[in-house]
Amino acid sequence: DILDPFFDCFLAQDSRDCQLLVIDNASTDGTRDYLSRLDIPNVTVVLNDENVGFARACNQGIAVARERGAEFITFLNNDTEFGPTLFADMAASIRSSGADALRR
Repeated sequence: DILDPFFDCFLAQDSRDCQLLVIDNASTDGTRDYLSRLDIPNVTVVLNDENVGFARACNQGIAVARERGAEFITFLNNDTEFGPTLFADMAASIRSSGADALRR
């Protein structure tokens, strides 16, 4: 399954100070069932009843993240594989550069 490596990468993160929000756009390929059974700490799954489109699903994720007080938000496709320091490295880079990404 394409999602297993993605979630393995998330679970391997050195930093536990991150949340993963998964938005499913009414998948019909079994993904919805897979996600509804998912039980991973710091992972929240939102199952849309219809395909609202990529941009709207991204905006939906941003809204949920902001409601939860997220300091940083990034987007990853479900076929992405990444190293164990990705989120910590990105946050450290933003903080050290004083990037406008910190502004809400």
